[in-house]
Amino acid sequence: MSTTDRTKMDPDQTKTGEPRFHTDPPEEDLEAMHDDEVTVNGQEVHLNDIRDAMNSHEGVLESGVCSISDDEAGSIPVAFVVLSAAARDEVNATRLPPDDGSQTRSVPPGEKKLVDSVQALVAEKVSEEAVPRKIIPVLEMPKDKEGQVISRVLGRLYAGEDPEDASGVQNQKCLASIKKLCQEMGTAKASASAGGQ
Repeated sequence: MSTTDRTKMDPDQTKTGEPRFHTDPPEEDLEAMHDDEVTVNGQEVHLNDIRDAMNSHEGVLESGVCSISDDEAGSIPVAFVVLSAAARDEVNATRLPPDDGSQTRSVPPGEKKLVDSVQALVAEKVSEEAVPRKIIPVLEMPKDKEGQVISRVLGRLYAGEDPEDASGVQNQKCLASIKKLCQEMGTAKASASAGGQ
């Protein structure tokens, strides 16, 4: 085949007959890429960058990041983390029982210290705009059949809503506990006052 005869050239080969390497994402991946980008105070932030920074923290086993609308910033990232055993023990050692009979969950000093540390790491590795406004420790993340955290489900739970379609969540037991935790922390009210999702 002539190197100028493009009508017979295999689309997966170069003119010289060598394999062509595709560097552009397929069309169906473009939407997923845009879901990962949010604008916070005019700055584009990638949720994967936030996840990577949080996952590099010694006290975090895994994380999930979603964004909620905010009247002032446009969007703000919020996050959920599964803590390492050592970090969980440190948080639990500082947990106090509620003393006022309310349903509001008090944040243990150990959890605040850990959250502050994770937020500082995100600011250092990504940017100030990328710092999740709230980081919620959970025991387990909602995951799909490939074991990937489903961020859109976390966003709906944060807003106090049921996931639209939870059929893709492999570990559905965690949904009720995450929703209850978000209710105890008042995230739905915060989400509504920030503009919802």
